[in-house]
Amino acid sequence: MDQHRLRQEMANALHEEDVSLSPQERPRTRQKLIPWLRERVNSGQVPGVGWVDEPRGIVRIQWTRKSQHDYDVDQDGAIFKEWAVHTGRYTEGVDTPDPSRWKTNFRCAMNKSTEADYLRDQSQEQGDSPYRVYRLSPPSTDDAYQLMNGHRLSPVLDEDCELLIEPHYGSDMLFRTKPSHGCLLHPPDFQRNGFHVPAELVALPQYTGGNPHKREQYSRVFNHLDKGIVFRVLNNDLYVTRHCRVRVFCRMAGGKVVKLKKGAKTKVFDYGTFLAALQDYARTGVTHQRPETQVYLNIGQSDPGPPNSQALITVVLRHVTAEQRLRTVDESQPNMAKMCG
Repeated sequence: MDQHRLRQEMANALHEEDVSLSPQERPRTRQKLIPWLRERVNSGQVPGVGWVDEPRGIVRIQWTRKSQHDYDVDQDGAIFKEWAVHTGRYTEGVDTPDPSRWKTNFRCAMNKSTEADYLRDQSQEQGDSPYRVYRLSPPSTDDAYQLMNGHRLSPVLDEDCELLIEPHYGSDMLFRTKPSHGCLLHPPDFQRNGFHVPAELVALPQYTGGNPHKREQYSRVFNHLDKGIVFRVLNNDLYVTRHCRVRVFCRMAGGKVVKLKKGAKTKVFDYGTFLAALQDYARTGVTHQRPETQVYLNIGQSDPGPPNSQALITVVLRHVTAEQRLRTVDESQPNMAKMCG
């Protein structure tokens, strides 16, 4: 892109409106644990878990203490880690591993579940090889599971979805963040001036690279990014609200490009649509288009897409649970996984 065209796009993108934010609540739901646990036990791929009496739903789970000198999280705490990954509370390479928290979350989930009974008299939580034994309730048709080529897809409303945000300057990723209660992405010199959102504040860093002309372009964008952009997960869908003066363009999953209206909460990723596409993909394999799980935002320019050297600021939004589900389908079909790379 030549400098004249870039300057023209920047001039067209900046304007002087102002809108205040109406706080939005974030409803959250929880994924059903017991049907998921049954599948993991049946897979035979998780160390430390297995049936004691499958017809009666009696399962044994290794309960090794992290304080043991030979503790190996991928062997002794595999089920706890998988539950953390499945619910989006842990992303490999992004979050700091916390085996103790994973175990606590899993234990609390089991204690709260009405579909599992802890059999204390059959368990052994002391000694060198501690374990717990649970009795799981029989599977119910009310679980609304759909079978897709051997892969089971759980209902939309039972999810607990999260968002991973990756801002880029040009083609260089700045950082990754996975906010737990929404995120306001704002410029380096952010001034509240009475402006408040119930979300985690995440600052873009100053741009220090390039030549003086390029730094001036970033400075102009930062100036008009004033009140920032809010990202949230609501009912498993991803929403973006632009509160800044600079225009923001979004390429949604599937390729549709929209310009975000200022102050309007815009759905940029529909999880129900993704699940329907995933079901078709799993049933027909490579003959059906592989669903997309990423959304691209371009700040101050009108050509959103994957980060590249011609773009100024690109924000990649990744739906954590959608990515995990797509990966599960790919892995369940070896030929498909090979073709998808």
